[in-house]
Amino acid sequence: MMCANDINDKNNRSPLLEAVLFGGAGDFGMNMMVLKSRNCSLMLDAGSALPGLTHFGIQAVIPNIETLSKEVGTLDGIVLTHGHQDHIGAVPFIWHILRGNIYGTSFTLALLERILKEHAIAPEERLVEVSIGSHIKIGVFDLEFINVAHSLPGSVAVAVNTPAGTVLHTGDYKMNASQQEASATDRSRLAEIGEEGVLAMFADSTNALMSGYTPDEQHAYRGLERLFSTIDTRIFVATFSSSINRVRTLFELARTHGRKVFLMGRSLINNVRLAERLGYLEIAPNLYAEKSKLRQYLRKELLVIATGSQGEPRSALHQLATVPDGSVPLESGDVIAFSARLIPGNEGQLNKLVKRLVKRDIEVVQNAEHPIHVSGHGSQQDMKEMLSLVKPDYIVPIHGEHAQLLRHAALVDAQADCSSTAIAVQNGVRLCFDSNEAWFGYPIEASLNYIDHDRQICTRNEALLAERRAIAQSGLLIVTIGSRVTHETPRRHFQVTTHGLRMATEESDITKQVEACIETIITDMASTKCDGTVGMETEIRKQLRSLFRSQNRVCPVVLTVFTEYL
Repeated sequence: MMCANDINDKNNRSPLLEAVLFGGAGDFGMNMMVLKSRNCSLMLDAGSALPGLTHFGIQAVIPNIETLSKEVGTLDGIVLTHGHQDHIGAVPFIWHILRGNIYGTSFTLALLERILKEHAIAPEERLVEVSIGSHIKIGVFDLEFINVAHSLPGSVAVAVNTPAGTVLHTGDYKMNASQQEASATDRSRLAEIGEEGVLAMFADSTNALMSGYTPDEQHAYRGLERLFSTIDTRIFVATFSSSINRVRTLFELARTHGRKVFLMGRSLINNVRLAERLGYLEIAPNLYAEKSKLRQYLRKELLVIATGSQGEPRSALHQLATVPDGSVPLESGDVIAFSARLIPGNEGQLNKLVKRLVKRDIEVVQNAEHPIHVSGHGSQQDMKEMLSLVKPDYIVPIHGEHAQLLRHAALVDAQADCSSTAIAVQNGVRLCFDSNEAWFGYPIEASLNYIDHDRQICTRNEALLAERRAIAQSGLLIVTIGSRVTHETPRRHFQVTTHGLRMATEESDITKQVEACIETIITDMASTKCDGTVGMETEIRKQLRSLFRSQNRVCPVVLTVFTEYL
């Protein structure tokens, strides 16, 4: 296995090809890499990631755009392997450095176009549709698109012919697919490319910790079939809005078992309509439940497919669990099945949602009990087969946390009949290639940008993020100070307001002490004629911090507001 600290004497050489990892190597999401050769820069995928639980008010996380702009200047093109957010979500934020076009299959570009519209970006003629097996040229790069099986239509691997040799980017894939899935992995073309010679393969590592092959969709179909056969009440299924394969499976089961289907969640409804329009789904109109008649269907006649498999606070399922009088109110005895992979980091919010559902006497079915979900990512045997087909000189595991990347690399080293060299990478790595050699160039800064709900970019060190975190953890205390005229003599008056802060506990009530502390500060500063607002604000914050600490309380964020009259 080759690691970044293995090579330290070749940075003065000019490589024929550079591959720069901006995201997706060491974390889930933000998949983004750039190939550079002869003043030509090509980006493969441009994804975002979900924020952590402590990123309050943040909608998504992306690689640092300023770093990207400094490193590549402008992009000659972007190639998208498929339409998941972790592969297309960052496009609106790098649009300004794109001088070429964006290439993808019809479903991928349709999903991207919706995102661009939300950001008020008119793509005009810059979204170029590609078909399976087609070839395009971007600067010095010649590209071919190869069909792969994944959880949504239009997924491809990309073979890039470069001045240093052929590079294969697998995208997200698995080797086995059933009739319920939109496409199959083209083993024969991958083998042909392997015979022609591949310098490096950048390969999906998401399921590197899973043994065997990833099952096909028929496996989930059988598990869900058992569910439908044994339940005579309403069934709710939570899944990803982009899981078109799963939606197809659920509609087939609904037809077989005499159920009408109601879709909940804007993104799910939009994606299903899109898949129907592009011919990836064929659904009989009479399978849809009429919204006006939802309360009239017998409980055994209704299937609800909803977003919210990760417990997201804004999802349809979360609304079902928290709003008792919605369009489809949950009732005791209903069954909710989670037919989706749990993304690492979402365990807390999902567990909280499940507890809420169980408390309402809702039966919750998860994949640990019933095989009602299969992944769209290949497991260890899929990875070994891909390696044996492509036979690259170098294999670079990407798309995963460090545990997945290292396990994928170890699989390569342990394969006796494999002559490929595994390269362990992380975000910020610059890989350099000649026609028969690879080494590590100078790394880039692997920092992040945070996108808030106003679609504005924040940096990790921005005060806004720290303030949100502090308020969420400790609460907010607002001291409003104004002037009030009493017997024709103006004097300071104040009012205390709190948000997310408990002033009274079973042991004590700190309200009067807080008010007395503020009163003393105002009086003392007035008597010494030190009535400056900045000095008073500083003193109030300082004294309240001491007061809360003396009471073994966490000090809230203190905001002092001055008005002329109160």
